[in-house]
Amino acid sequence: MSVYRLAQSSLPKATELCKFDGANLILMPGPFGLVRSVPIYHYGSGSVAMTMGIEQVPFPQGMFLLIQHDLVPLGFGQEQAQARIQNSELIALLDLEFSGFVVEKLFEGAVSRPGHFTLAPEGPMKVATSRSISVDQLKLALSAGTDRLLSLHTHDRQRLRLMSRWYRRAKETLNRVDQFLFLYVAIEVFPASGRTDVPGAVRDYLAQHVFPSTPPFEIKERLMLGPIAGFRAEIVHDGKSSVASSEEKDFSEKLQCLEVIARECMSLLAGRPYSGSLDQWVCP
Repeated sequence: MSVYRLAQSSLPKATELCKFDGANLILMPGPFGLVRSVPIYHYGSGSVAMTMGIEQVPFPQGMFLLIQHDLVPLGFGQEQAQARIQNSELIALLDLEFSGFVVEKLFEGAVSRPGHFTLAPEGPMKVATSRSISVDQLKLALSAGTDRLLSLHTHDRQRLRLMSRWYRRAKETLNRVDQFLFLYVAIEVFPASGRTDVPGAVRDYLAQHVFPSTPPFEIKERLMLGPIAGFRAEIVHDGKSSVASSEEKDFSEKLQCLEVIARECMSLLAGRPYSGSLDQWVCP
């Protein structure tokens, strides 16, 4: 289900607009609510467990557009990704015809029917073991980190802010194609910093600041910078929106490497020392 707020006076009742290729478009007056299943994490001493909970998603007074798909629970993966793309396509049609009519997307995800509960995240869910970080440790880390921020040149501080925003967007979405694109934008912000040859900029920066004794061409090859840029081009220029099962292993490796590159470059920009996380590729 996707829910969009509309710039439209409220109707007295729900009204079906159309059905198209498995999507059902409904005008819905508020207030109303949806129910979805959500994971609940239980952190203990060095352990973590997950159970399923129910969340009520309320929508206030107003007028909304609902786009509903009936999907087979076991077939979520690709079907869910395609449904999201189709929703964007349908909303684009309304945007082109009635500019400003669709104001914003308020919700998108799997919802539950009465008596049936399905937990269907958009992508892989991350479960990390519990860590014991004291309040004093957190205060010390923030104090040292903010001191480093204040010491940065204004240009570097602005780059760090923008880069960190795209990096966090990548970490917060479950859609892995979006993750890949957001992480690539992060390294375009820095260390590319305006250079059109993003792989070359990353190669040169890491050669100068991290691997001065490794030939630059080897850094580029071992970190798959060319193939990473190639996959980004498939998304942006060829309209690639999902990853086929035959590409899964190769894509996962590129995504992991790209995330570590972005994180390490951001860390260096923030004045932190190199952590060694890229050694698994560059210095195996």
